[in-house]
Amino acid sequence: MFQFCPSHALAHLLLRAALAVAVGAATPASHGQTNPDPNAGVKAAVPTPLEVDLTVTPGQSSDHNFVDLQLMQRWLKGNAQLWQFLNPTTNQPALSRAEFDDLLVRSEKNIATLLQTRGYFNSSVHIKPEAVPAQVTVELGPLTTIRAISVEVVDNNGAVLDALTASTNEAWGLKPGATFTQSAWQSAKDKALARLSANTYYQASIAHSLARIDPTTQQATLQLRINSGPAFVFGSSTVLGSARYDTNDVLNLAQLAGIRQGQPYAAQALFDAQRRIIDNGNYSSAFITLGPQQASGPGQPDQLNARIEVNEKPLKLLETSIGISTDSGPRLHITHTHYRTPFIGWQAVHSLDWQKDAQTLSSNWLSPLDERAWQWTGGLELERQKDDDITTKTQQWRAGQMQSVGDIERTYYLQLINATEQVQKQTPRTTSTLSAHWAWSTTRWDNASDPTSGHGLSFDLGAGTTLTQGAKPYLRAQTQWLTLHPFDNAKLGRMAFRAALGGVLANEDTAVPASELFLTGGDTSVRGYAARSIGRTDNAATSQGLILPGRFMWLGGVEWQRPTTWGGDVGRVEQTFFVDASAVSNRIDEQHVFVGTGTGVRFVSPVGPMQLDLAYGHHTKEWRLHLFVGIRF
Repeated sequence: MFQFCPSHALAHLLLRAALAVAVGAATPASHGQTNPDPNAGVKAAVPTPLEVDLTVTPGQSSDHNFVDLQLMQRWLKGNAQLWQFLNPTTNQPALSRAEFDDLLVRSEKNIATLLQTRGYFNSSVHIKPEAVPAQVTVELGPLTTIRAISVEVVDNNGAVLDALTASTNEAWGLKPGATFTQSAWQSAKDKALARLSANTYYQASIAHSLARIDPTTQQATLQLRINSGPAFVFGSSTVLGSARYDTNDVLNLAQLAGIRQGQPYAAQALFDAQRRIIDNGNYSSAFITLGPQQASGPGQPDQLNARIEVNEKPLKLLETSIGISTDSGPRLHITHTHYRTPFIGWQAVHSLDWQKDAQTLSSNWLSPLDERAWQWTGGLELERQKDDDITTKTQQWRAGQMQSVGDIERTYYLQLINATEQVQKQTPRTTSTLSAHWAWSTTRWDNASDPTSGHGLSFDLGAGTTLTQGAKPYLRAQTQWLTLHPFDNAKLGRMAFRAALGGVLANEDTAVPASELFLTGGDTSVRGYAARSIGRTDNAATSQGLILPGRFMWLGGVEWQRPTTWGGDVGRVEQTFFVDASAVSNRIDEQHVFVGTGTGVRFVSPVGPMQLDLAYGHHTKEWRLHLFVGIRF
């Protein structure tokens, strides 16, 4: 869609000036006239409406359907000069009849030029200015296709670099036989150049570019030659703006991301370094600029010196937020962060979460990164959870190490749990466990804040022993998986597939705390049901009328995220259709499947993807509204 801007205004003024000159030259002189037409004033008072009808036809081509023709008609009306002047939303002064007639004649060349950018080099434009309204008929004709493509990568002396040429051609997306358009040709060149300049060849540039069109055969021959420039490695790094926190922490984070002296240059390392510095918590922003430095001697590579500018956060930060959830109602969150505690220099985060049926108080500590990206971590969490007639109070201590490198995060930790469970007014039951865990996760999204493709996978494996009612061993495992698979046609959106498995292996009389068992239902698991409302369905649970957690759980979901379209363009608002299912039990052969289906609306908000769903629970036969912000992983 055409957007008005000052540069367009200048072009319009120049065009209007040209029109005025043309009209003035074509207007006969009035000097010496003694008998003016007495009806001239009447004719001027009733002007002919300045309107133009546009018709787009396929011509002799059979490659266009009705929708294609309508989209082309809409595109021409949004970009051709004629309709830009006639469109009242552009705030252009009204055209005189003479200016309109001259612009109508000029529009034939303008429309033909526009069509060439879309691959129509044999189109024809017919104008009938005498019609009321004026008629413009466009015959598109056949699309131009690509006959051959030549892509080479050369050095500063013009010699072909075979390895780079082969890899560039392998990644080249515009193939012979495809429709030629100026935008597709430019996009392919930009991607090839970006691929080189983002990996080692920082100063890569286009040395030669040619698109030769044969209008008689409707075929295009493309030639592209890219000058790779020198191969760069990272040089020295300097940090600016770091006064409150240790400068070496920033350098260490940058090195872990790949900005190391002598390491081949990669643009991804800059993005990873910025993410690591900001995720560290001590800095609100980080900017990295590069300065090329020529080789210091023969055989030495050219270097890119990194200048890292950071904005520090205060040593202490207090954050509060209030909200409401379709699962748990009103909620309050308070967090106090000390980014560098005295004496040990660790980061300490203390938080309080309050909801109607769940309250949590926690204190978590994190050490600075070492040279291998490992950090010590530890913390305490106190939680009170109410599920109908069951109230569980849990104290959980954790201590271990974690590492985040690239897309992978690893954690090793020891965990001590002490839980007190009270059913209605019965005598509380206390359970305690000590366990060792290994957790691993990876996320590979095309966009971290609003992914449209990629996947996420996580595992948590633990082995422990009970400390109450006898020391008895148990194993616990849980995994989650989410993948986003886009369709080839962007208008169809993507499919989201989600799965989760969990299990606790132990003797029947082993007293495993409720917090180590499983419940599902709610915004993030099975829509159509209340949060934590799906539990065991065995006789022990149903006879008491309670929702009890189980030792085994599985969950699955399929969702179609389809973008809305307006006039053929893909919008930012998406409609979703989904099916969720889950089962929880103490025995695999006692499972009852709970299914929820529904539809919703998804869009990107300032805090991330937001989704509003209306779901039907087939077991409860009730509809529920769900609001969720983020990614369900």
